[in-house]
Amino acid sequence: MFKQGKRVIPTVDKIEDINKFEKVKEYVLKDNNSFGSGIGQKIVKAEDLEKEFKEGYLIQPKLKFKSEVQCYFIGQKLMYVYEYTPSKYPDYPQPHLITLNEKDKQLTCEFAKESGLKYGFQRIDFLKLENDELILLEIEDNSPHMNLEKLDEDMRMACLNEYKSNIYEYLNL
Repeated sequence: MFKQGKRVIPTVDKIEDINKFEKVKEYVLKDNNSFGSGIGQKIVKAEDLEKEFKEGYLIQPKLKFKSEVQCYFIGQKLMYVYEYTPSKYPDYPQPHLITLNEKDKQLTCEFAKESGLKYGFQRIDFLKLENDELILLEIEDNSPHMNLEKLDEDMRMACLNEYKSNIYEYLNL
């Protein structure tokens, strides 16, 4: 997606390609098979990148950001959005339910459409950069829960009803 110019964290899998994004003091190395998880990722100084890099790693610039924004969808319908300030990693602060502006909502819905998931839950995570722009962190279609327990009763019931409707639509194909 980075190569296509989409609003995602710049990511390459070859050291010679790091010139495709802005030079930084530190990089994040992730195992390409980590499924987007922060587990096992390494933060390395620019001068140590060649020494630390291994085949099968992804390279990303270490970005400064304000928060992590999680967008929860049922099928292609955006249901609610949580913001973790400063971010989930490593301390998991309490999320705050937020409303996206129209531009950010459109961006999240574009990524939902691109994922192609029409049925079930999906979570699309973004970093909110220091300039308040959103940049894609990951698309999760295997999220074990939707943080439903943090929603008020009305919103939780609306989500469960939408989910039932979405699943019945799938079963009636």
